Parts: sequence; C-alpha cells; structure tokens
Amino acid sequence: MTQRKHPRYNVAHFEGLEVQLNLHCDEKLVSLGQGGCGFYTMKESESLLPPRRIFCRLRFEGLSDEPLEIQGNLVYCRPYEVAGKKVYYYGVEFLQAFQDRLDGMAKKLEELAGDGFVFEI
Repeated sequence: MTQRKHPRYNVAHFEGLEVQLNLHCDEKLVSLGQGGCGFYTMKESESLLPPRRIFCRLRFEGLSDEPLEIQGNLVYCRPYEVAGKKVYYYGVEFLQAFQDRLDGMAKKLEELAGDGFVFEI
C-alpha cells in the first residue's frame, strides 16, 4: 500500500465546505487533503473510468470568499456493498501544481481536525 505524502481528512459530515465537481453525477465528497480527495456515487458510470481529469471548486467557510479551483486525475474506483447496495468510491490525486497552492486549505483541515469537526483518515 502506498503512503500518502499529505494527510487526508473525512469531511463527509462537515457543513462548512462547498464542493463542485465537473462530473454531472450525484457524488458525495468523503475525504479531502492537500494531495487529493475521494468521493462516492451510487451508480457506476463509464464516464468515471480512470484515468480522467477532474475539475474541483472548493469553498471553505472562513478561509476565503473565492473558491479554490483545483485539477486532479481520477486514479481509481472501488466498488463496495453498503446495507445491501453497491457504492462506488473514487480516488482523485490533485496535480502537483495545484497541491502546492493548497497550503491554506491543508492548515484549515488540520485546525478543523484539532477542533473535532473532521478527522484524519
């Protein structure tokens, strides 16, 4: 298993984060960090097969009025069964040029983890 360079945080229940992905599906962001993010959908889609470029817009409450615009690559899809239903979990690795711009977001996630609003995974 590969070690991540940056920590990831479970943000599934954090309400101070707005996320838009260019996927046109009913996705739910679950994890986020300086190096990437993870989301799930309830339907498998051929348009979500890796490799694929993903465009994200993130807005953190209290961080900036302007959203962060980030690009990454969809690197994997893992199907799971939850409560008798298939769920598809997708992993995105942010492009290095964008990772370097996310220091503020990474610090905010670390603060939120320290306050118990999100937790490191």
